[in-house]
Amino acid sequence: MMVKAIKMILALIVLVCVISLSDQDCHTLYQYSDWYRGIECENITINHGLFSTSYYSEFRRLEVLVITESNFSVFSYDLTQKLPALKKITVSQSGVKIIDYLRKRSTPPYLISINLSHNEISKLSNNIFSSVPTLNDLNVSHNRIEIIEPLFFNSSIETLDLSYNKIKVFPIAALDTKLLTINLSYNELTEISNNQFDTFQNLINVYMSHNNIEIIEISTTNSIETLDLSHNNIKDITSILKYFLKLHKLHLNNNLISEIPRQGFDSLQFLNELDLGGNKLHEMNFQILLGNNKFLHHLDLNNNSLNITNLNVLNTNSISTLMLSKNIFNITTIKVFKELTDLDVSMTNSSIISIDTFTNNILLKYLNLSYNNIEVLHTGTFAKLLHLSRLDLAGNKLQALPSGLFHQNPLFHLSVANNRLVTFNMDSLHHYRRPDFIDLDDNLWSCNTLTKIIHHLEDISELKSVSKGNHYSEPNIKGNLCTLNSTESETNVTIQEVLIQNLDVMRDIHDYLEDQELINKMMIKILASPKNNSLRNNVAIENQTLPVLTTNIDKIGNAPFVNKNENYVFVKSSILTWLLCIQTLFMFLITSIIIYYLKCRRASVRSNGTLLHDMDESL
Repeated sequence: MMVKAIKMILALIVLVCVISLSDQDCHTLYQYSDWYRGIECENITINHGLFSTSYYSEFRRLEVLVITESNFSVFSYDLTQKLPALKKITVSQSGVKIIDYLRKRSTPPYLISINLSHNEISKLSNNIFSSVPTLNDLNVSHNRIEIIEPLFFNSSIETLDLSYNKIKVFPIAALDTKLLTINLSYNELTEISNNQFDTFQNLINVYMSHNNIEIIEISTTNSIETLDLSHNNIKDITSILKYFLKLHKLHLNNNLISEIPRQGFDSLQFLNELDLGGNKLHEMNFQILLGNNKFLHHLDLNNNSLNITNLNVLNTNSISTLMLSKNIFNITTIKVFKELTDLDVSMTNSSIISIDTFTNNILLKYLNLSYNNIEVLHTGTFAKLLHLSRLDLAGNKLQALPSGLFHQNPLFHLSVANNRLVTFNMDSLHHYRRPDFIDLDDNLWSCNTLTKIIHHLEDISELKSVSKGNHYSEPNIKGNLCTLNSTESETNVTIQEVLIQNLDVMRDIHDYLEDQELINKMMIKILASPKNNSLRNNVAIENQTLPVLTTNIDKIGNAPFVNKNENYVFVKSSILTWLLCIQTLFMFLITSIIIYYLKCRRASVRSNGTLLHDMDESL
């Protein structure tokens, strides 16, 4: 009994050590050994390797099983027969070609979800899931499915994902009336023919984007609330407006729609999200477009060729998101949208933003004014926008930002890239809430000025990141383009300035500035890069001269930089883990010796007692 107890304790200690050193837990296991047999888990993920069902004969409580990047060709009943509590199973990126799940034996009674995405399945055969009466969610996306047999469907399925396959015909005969959501996006469908939705009285969500649909012929009303037909070849939407009367969300963006039928969307009284972006609309009567719709919150007309001069005719009390990019728009009419929280008027040819333009839009959180012709912004322009957190002013003609411009705006994200700025007034920002992210690239900064701006933003404010640009072949600070003036080009650039210009090479410049030897090595590495050829003539590192640097560059070449501190932390962590295991084993041995000693002592006492008793009897 003692020997068995010792073996069990030793096995437990080894198991703890293996788990610690492999950095794994009960939720993610790798197929390298069977040391984890018998562990009771509720969630397991298997990554890589060959799968064996024998590993899981002990997992009686397992509810979620995820297997990825394994080696399967057949998804069969054997995979789940010993998992009575299983609710969800995923077998993805594992080369599954055939589904063989038709068995008379019962499956796990609680199995509600099967995910076979990212495999090589080409056919859904009749009755393949008939033995899973509880199946609610089936995902077979990202396969090669072309054929769906008429009796494949399980009547309990409510959500079906068939996206990213090669389906050419809507599988109406294979589907069931209880279906709530179907995703057929990224297939090869060409039409929605008459009565395809007639049998689906419960169908609510239909996603058919990125197909080749040209024709929509529907003659009966349906209960669909979400319809996504974006990225197709649709020209006529009359049937949609006439028979999809319960729609809440309608996505028709990126089609070939050039005109809106005379009745407009007035018949869709429950519509709250409409996307018509990326079509060929040139003229539009907005009053006819939406009629008396009182629920519309999201309107997207991006990337058309509309000349939008007057939106006063719209019922604007409900619209909170308005996307008008790549149209011609008179921004002064934006005042009528008092409920706006998100506004995109980029690339609308706007040039004048008056101080009272956004006076009524006090709920705005996101404002995109990028790539217009704005030259001047006045203090007070955004004063009423007390919730504005994201502002994009990139691609305009701004030369300066006035003091106090953003004083009232709690910005998280600010972009002033691709303007004509030569200075940045820190007083323009909010006193207490500074942005987490600022994009300063592609302006007319001098390198000295940009260095000071970045230093000030990062040191004084709570800024987390100044955007890194892509101009590393030219004078730059963190990839943000700048120019060397005559004074700067005549003097040597300090090592700190060069390092700041190359922050992409190091994680945090402040960790290295106190180690001069490391700085010199890092400097040589930076100068060895082809993108910094222009810096070699203007660099001085302490007392080292350019010829010395050149010699060192030739020696080092393109050797990668290694942070020894990180390696030390890793090694230290591993050593500590091993020491902990050794200590545990040592304590176990000491305990075993003590137990053995006590056992021997007890046996000796018993032996002595027996001997004394015998002596008494003999006397």
